Amino acid sequence: MEKVQWYLDWQFWSSIAAFLALILSQFPPLRVLLRKGKLTVEKYGMMYVSHGIGCPHANLFLIFKNEGGKTINVHSIDMVLTRKNANGFVLKGTGYIS
Repeated sequence: MEKVQWYLDWQFWSSIAAFLALILSQFPPLRVLLRKGKLTVEKYGMMYVSHGIGCPHANLFLIFKNEGGKTINVHSIDMVLTRKNANGFVLKGTGYIS
């Protein structure tokens, strides 16, 4: 049996082609995994404002969507309410529904 040079062997080149196909097939998933987390916020059109014995309450419905590849943690939500020509005040987000 005659010894064939490595660069003329079809099995060598088919294994190289298979390896390249494997690497190239992983590019789209890698692109998704390497993306940063992207948070989008949608709000409902109306808001409910009330108070109970001087304690203000505001109900605003928000929808958070993670459109990125990594997880995102939301630690707190603050709402600043202001009137024209007046100082605003901050309401801390205290509840959520998932």
